[in-house]
Amino acid sequence: MEGRGSRASWRARKRARIMQNQPPNIFRADPCQGSEPDTSQHNNGLDPPPGTGPLMQGHDLPATIVGLKFAEARAAEVKAMLQAVSQKGSVHRVFQTLPHYMRRRAMSSNVKRLPRGLRAAAEKEVQGTQAKPVSKCRSRKARRQHRNLLEEYNRRQRRHVWLETHVWHAKRFHMKERWGYRLAERPSAKTFRISFRAMDQHCLLQDISYYSCIEVSGRQEDLLQRLCRLTSKEAGMTFASKECLGGRRQGSLVLYKVEGFPSKPLGPVTFIWRSMLTPVVEESKHRQLWIWIHPAMKKEVLEELQQVLGCLIPVPPKPLDESLTKPVPEGGSGNPIVGHLRRKKKRSRSAARPEKVLRDGTRHLSDPTSWRTENGDIVLTDLTMELVRLRLVGPLANCVLTSTLHVADLPQVSEEGPTSWWTKHNGYPPHRELHEEQRRKFSLLAGLQATSDIPSGTILGLTVGDPRLDLPGKRSKSLPGETSEAGKLSF
Repeated sequence: MEGRGSRASWRARKRARIMQNQPPNIFRADPCQGSEPDTSQHNNGLDPPPGTGPLMQGHDLPATIVGLKFAEARAAEVKAMLQAVSQKGSVHRVFQTLPHYMRRRAMSSNVKRLPRGLRAAAEKEVQGTQAKPVSKCRSRKARRQHRNLLEEYNRRQRRHVWLETHVWHAKRFHMKERWGYRLAERPSAKTFRISFRAMDQHCLLQDISYYSCIEVSGRQEDLLQRLCRLTSKEAGMTFASKECLGGRRQGSLVLYKVEGFPSKPLGPVTFIWRSMLTPVVEESKHRQLWIWIHPAMKKEVLEELQQVLGCLIPVPPKPLDESLTKPVPEGGSGNPIVGHLRRKKKRSRSAARPEKVLRDGTRHLSDPTSWRTENGDIVLTDLTMELVRLRLVGPLANCVLTSTLHVADLPQVSEEGPTSWWTKHNGYPPHRELHEEQRRKFSLLAGLQATSDIPSGTILGLTVGDPRLDLPGKRSKSLPGETSEAGKLSF
């Protein structure tokens, strides 16, 4: 009996502990005292008000409930309850609903730091805020393929033309858009002492390939007779200067509009006559004249030259090589889709490879580049961006030239190939003798201490090999009197 009494008292204490936080309108039957509820423990010992609670209203609870019918009858209520639970009414995140003493900084990024009951809701929040998956980037080897580099190089020049040294300058200089080109304006470094030191003590190289070159070809007497209308002897040198007519000196003058001296100047230009093998200049000989013009005034100068020379008929361009116009077979070209791996396919030898596009910032690609007269005796050609022009400034410019450029050797055996023109050119004895003379003169430049030792405007023609095949193993400074140890080239 003692065991039963202790067990009943334990149940009573447990029930009292549960019922101490219950609202007054909830009644639980005491299993120890029977099925009648003890109302004296609630509402301060007072009777509950009439009409409160289902038992007080005279309704009995059903003995059984069919779950399906009960859910169908309250489907709208269940749906509204689920919708209210799924929608978040505040702007706080899940981890912000925890008490301050339970929050951790890592909860905002790591869902596993939250309590287990809140991890599912936190994962839904993270999935909604995550960015779209980025496609997989190609490997460096795939991005550095020669074909892709050329296509990218041509694509990025649609608006502004790049020079040959653009990639080198873009890493070290602030680039600026001028005259249709992308040119280096100032170095990224905050000091200019390096440039001044190079000009004063060593050598400074500048890329001035953006200058436009215009070629005029025809009989010498016809060219001089028509070009004299753009110059004047009162202003200085003209195209008929004897120092420059033989092709050994570069001349500079100021161009004017047709019969516009001195009130209508166009601007300064430099010119070079193509040299001849014989020192005697024949007036009836077919000559070539190259005029270098700043791109800012190219349009005006070109219009005046066309008017003076009478070159108004466009010359159709030469047809492209058949190998470049063949259609590319399916699967033989095209870049791989980013983010997917593909099996490497062998490129067909007959497939056309992309060629470097020679763009010009001063004209459109569809514009003609050559014009002629009605009888075809004079031809005017625009050679912009077809010639590379570099300027070396400093006392050691001659040393840099002699250590970088090496005279090409004369071929011993005639072979067909890309260098066959060199073999045919030296088959003529005067050309061979001229090449040997140019070799001797060029070797004298290494011993000169300054560029002022050579007369201003002197032209030295020379045929050299590819300097990329003769690069030194270690970077060194070129000094006068030192000879390069690089091997000689042979064709």
